[in-house]
Amino acid sequence: MSRETFDLVQEMKKSRTNIEFDEHGNKVRKSTHYSMKRIGNKAEESVQDV
Repeated sequence: MSRETFDLVQEMKKSRTNIEFDEHGNKVRKSTHYSMKRIGNKAEESVQDV
């Protein structure tokens, strides 16, 4: 594997991880949390409003 390919894969891996570093250098999990339950309820509410 070439060095360029390795570096590209490492950057992709870093962008997909759930861990970020805050301003003090501490590891913090990203706040993104996806739930179909919340998305489904919002869709039902918009249908009822119409």
